[in-house]
Amino acid sequence: MSKTYDVIFVGFGPATIFSLLKFPQKNCLVIEKGKSLNTRDNKEVLFGSGGAGAFSDSKLVNNPIVGGDIKNIVNISDEEFYSLADDILNYYNHFNGNNTLRNGPNWSWIPEDNYEIPSDKLKLLKSKVSHVGTDNSKRVFQSIEEHLKENHQINFEEEVIEIKPFSEVHAYNKREQFFTIITNKGKYETKRVIIGVGKRSNLVENLKTELNLQSQNNLVQMGIRVECPNIYFKELISKFYDFKIVMKTPLGRWRTFCCCGKKAYVTVEKCKEFISCNGAAVEGDNGLINFGIMGELNLNWGTRKQIEVMQKVNNGTNKLLAQNIYDFIRGERSNELNFTTSLNSEDYRLDNIWKYYPVNVLTELRTFIEEIHKIEKFNGHFFAPEIKITNPLIKMSDKFEIYPGVHLIGDCSGYSRSIVQSGIIGMLVGKHLSGI
Repeated sequence: MSKTYDVIFVGFGPATIFSLLKFPQKNCLVIEKGKSLNTRDNKEVLFGSGGAGAFSDSKLVNNPIVGGDIKNIVNISDEEFYSLADDILNYYNHFNGNNTLRNGPNWSWIPEDNYEIPSDKLKLLKSKVSHVGTDNSKRVFQSIEEHLKENHQINFEEEVIEIKPFSEVHAYNKREQFFTIITNKGKYETKRVIIGVGKRSNLVENLKTELNLQSQNNLVQMGIRVECPNIYFKELISKFYDFKIVMKTPLGRWRTFCCCGKKAYVTVEKCKEFISCNGAAVEGDNGLINFGIMGELNLNWGTRKQIEVMQKVNNGTNKLLAQNIYDFIRGERSNELNFTTSLNSEDYRLDNIWKYYPVNVLTELRTFIEEIHKIEKFNGHFFAPEIKITNPLIKMSDKFEIYPGVHLIGDCSGYSRSIVQSGIIGMLVGKHLSGI
């Protein structure tokens, strides 16, 4: 016999975690495909307790137009956004053992500054930012997991296979909506399903087909990871740490993000279907910085197309593509890197990205780099691909509800690309569930 819950969360990433911290739910079940953090391997970057956020570099950005588009769905004021973002930072502080990390060397919100970059094409987005770091992040999420297990049932290593709606008629001919949650280990019934499975799950796509839901392709998030000596960008890093420069283009916009300015490393993410890169930083100094350059592009690509392009860049190898910045600008293949890199040589291959990304995309990327170069004459190299796979945008209400009783939270909603915006979506849905 199926056990019935008032609400079932599918996925135990930041959206679910901060939702339950802010608004604990009674008679609630959490089902997570991956492992608990104390048994989770660092290579399992997408699934498990804490989601991708647990092993990320964890830069918490307090800006409603950075890291997501939730204001396109819900009418939330900037003041409420800032308050909820501060709540997330406070949870990080609390679960680090009540140490006030906000004032530590990596954890400071950087105040806004009157500094402007001298460009008529580039804009500097000024945001409060707190850099947690991968080592701290894992410890914080481990503490949060132990706390939430005290009052919520969390089933790890259990995968939801199907979600099926049904209705029952009760007293006074009142019809109520329920859902059967079918997993690889059993069945459950619930009145509400909160899905927070990130970007890389077929569950939402299957549910869209099952319920005949309307959707449209999302913006494509693709780019590169630049690495260069830390003699460059010193002023921007000192003022804003994770500096964010934006340029609008015919395809959408290009932006810098996730600047790693301490002891910085380029990291390799071995996803199921392709190899991608990211960045990380810990205390110390290895003479390098790295940062992402990402296009948010209206290419009308579905998820499958995005993955196919990344596989094309991988070129049948388990290695990232590497190219010197000046070689890229000239459209030439690199024969060797001009500077030391934090990556091992077996993790990358020298090539020419112009063979793999669409020409119109790379033309905009080159223009963006050239505009930055007018401000900071940096030299270095980059690795590719760096991509944030985007799910289709399913038509939803301002409660992130795609079907009566079914909500999408976090990155799988299509409106979040960061821990902060994922957590805020989770908290807004948690507030709705609590009737506040």
